[in-house]
Amino acid sequence: MPNKLFIRVLTLSEDEDKQLTHFEWALYARAGQKLAGGMAAQFDEVQQILEQNAIDDVQIVGLVPANYINSTQVLIPGKQTRFVQQALPFAVEEQLTEDLDDVHISLGDKNPDGRYSVEVINRRLFENFYDALTEMGYTINGIFSDASLLPIKDVDMAIGFEDEWALVNFEPHTVSRVKIFNLAHYFESSLITDDGIETEIAKNINCYIPPEQLDSLKIILAELQQNEGVALVNHDLNIPLLELLCESWFQLGSQGINLCQGDFKVLSTNTPSFKKWTAVATVAGIWFLLQVGLDLGKGYYYQSLANDYEYSALQVYKDIFPAERRVTINNLRRTLKGKLNIAGADMGSHDFLSLLSETGYQYSKIPNNAAITFNSVNFSDQRKELIIDLRAASFQQLDQLKNGLTSAGLGAKISSTINEKDSARGRLSVTGS
Repeated sequence: MPNKLFIRVLTLSEDEDKQLTHFEWALYARAGQKLAGGMAAQFDEVQQILEQNAIDDVQIVGLVPANYINSTQVLIPGKQTRFVQQALPFAVEEQLTEDLDDVHISLGDKNPDGRYSVEVINRRLFENFYDALTEMGYTINGIFSDASLLPIKDVDMAIGFEDEWALVNFEPHTVSRVKIFNLAHYFESSLITDDGIETEIAKNINCYIPPEQLDSLKIILAELQQNEGVALVNHDLNIPLLELLCESWFQLGSQGINLCQGDFKVLSTNTPSFKKWTAVATVAGIWFLLQVGLDLGKGYYYQSLANDYEYSALQVYKDIFPAERRVTINNLRRTLKGKLNIAGADMGSHDFLSLLSETGYQYSKIPNNAAITFNSVNFSDQRKELIIDLRAASFQQLDQLKNGLTSAGLGAKISSTINEKDSARGRLSVTGS
């Protein structure tokens, strides 16, 4: 499981191009231990800490202020999620003060009374926050209202105090963030049902209070205690409120409604860091393109060499058989093979093929053999004699070729030798003995 990077903003920006600034953050390891945290003016400050500690397997949990959330419950017939999602906008429309096109609606679980919990937020504000988190380059695990992470296990309501604000989370799945001076009025209104009837059910409430605020909150707490059936339990909050929310996440799980739904749905939160695998995919893509380019280049180079060799082979063939007119590169191999088969048929060990092969071998051993050219090649079937008219840079090269053949056990002689200014030409006769 990746590390969790909690990012909590206290205000949402209406500027769609604005990067995330002045936010609270906390980084937690997979097992729930806090690694780092604090306030940051820019995300670069957080990124620097991640890079310094070589932490790249990270998922972001975004927290939006609950005062931007409108919590409600709606009754929707049907059980299939697809039909419920389709009917959801019409079910909450009467409870909205904004147009449907201007809000983002998120569906929660079905409550015991058959109604669904719903959270509504201004679409533009949420989209700007979502885009700002996306630009950080890490996978988004989910986005929740901050108050929804208050621990509410085995109690009816949890209240977290923070400076002049109070975060409220109560069943069934209702969240808010109100000014402390307005908390008592909000609390009384929450005790009234949709039918206008005040509930008489006892409410157990956990209050998380920073020690330095306890004295200033005594009057507020007393007002809450005056409501019939209310039982307050105060807990000293000796850590930042964000740490309480994060620890509740690891101990109780994400009990709130994930706002990443619809157009903002996260495809998967179980994959490794998007940023890391994006880099890997980029490198792999570049390597693939380079490899394909290299293979294409090598293929073109080798094809060019093959074409040159084919052309050279054709020229050699035409030098040996100048009377041939129908031979081409496409049929050269077949034609030459046919001639060799014919020439080698019914011959002994010193046939045309063996004499020509040995002559070619001795030719390849002569230094600077490129200076030797074969003008014509003839074979006397009756005398079993290979006759080659050739030209060399000097008579010494002709003599070297003859000596090589004789040392191989063949009969070889040079006749009709003519010394010219820069070359020598003659006729080489090769026999089996």
